[in-house]
Amino acid sequence: MKKLLKITALIAATALACAFFGCSNGSSSDDNTTKSSSTTGSSGTNNSNNSTTNTSGSSSSFDDCTTTVAEVTLADGNWTIQTVSNDENKGNYNEYNIKATQSGDTLTYNSGSRKNITDLSKMMSAEQLAAFNKLSEAEKRQQAIKGMGLSNDATITFTETTCTATGELSADALNEYKTKLSGFIKSANEIKTNTDKTKYAITRNFDKEAPLKIYISKN
Repeated sequence: MKKLLKITALIAATALACAFFGCSNGSSSDDNTTKSSSTTGSSGTNNSNNSTTNTSGSSSSFDDCTTTVAEVTLADGNWTIQTVSNDENKGNYNEYNIKATQSGDTLTYNSGSRKNITDLSKMMSAEQLAAFNKLSEAEKRQQAIKGMGLSNDATITFTETTCTATGELSADALNEYKTKLSGFIKSANEIKTNTDKTKYAITRNFDKEAPLKIYISKN
């Protein structure tokens, strides 16, 4: 019986990690060195019990991005990259906020944070969720930290059906996301910029996922 419970808990943990780290949108990847072309991607959603907004850069502040361009061209200097994905059908909201520096043809990711709100009842079966809720708070916390690539001091809260997590990205997670983001930008459906190319508003659509919104602004 104990063995069966462990197996069920493992299945639940796998489903949770997939929800946190974006198993679906993670299918797009590219080389992690972008040449004058860079941004960050986020995948996730807001569930019906949570209100979420992009905190580091409201989309309304990119209203002056009216010119459609074929690629992202970043001038040397410091940039903020934010990605937002809100998949209400799957109950997953994801937001990444990245600080980066462009120098010549190289974009360096200096630091990054992530916010995720997951409706576990939409990501797991009833059996998986019941098994997951039998885990201790420490065990659930470690599943979230590992699945999301967050630092150990991340803020994570659980209810019976919801996990909310915010925290800094680990170095490995930051590098992995840079690779994903490069692919998202290169395959973007729409890239718009302002007059002096200090802001970019990018949309990447998916067949079965909520669109990914990418906002880039020069500091």
